[in-house]
Amino acid sequence: MAKRAEEQLHMFMPIPDQIEAEWNPKYAYLAGFPLNLLYLFIREVDDGEQLVSCCYWFDPRTYREEAERRVMHYSPTTRAPIGCASHAIETDPRGKP
Repeated sequence: MAKRAEEQLHMFMPIPDQIEAEWNPKYAYLAGFPLNLLYLFIREVDDGEQLVSCCYWFDPRTYREEAERRVMHYSPTTRAPIGCASHAIETDPRGKP
């Protein structure tokens, strides 16, 4: 009997570096957001396992700040496998995710 897709996929997400204000004064307002988001998937295939990855980078053009939150979108750098789409990351005004 074939396994369902979610039974064949194992996901890992390494802890990303946060953007630091000192890196570039132009983007100091982005401090506290992750630099990137990397998802690693191990997919079972007929002859073993296959590593699949999705890497998303921040898009400063999508940054929005409100009284209660800050939001920025992350987009994949290349055509993302297995249905990966852009992500929005939200932090509180102090830069805490």
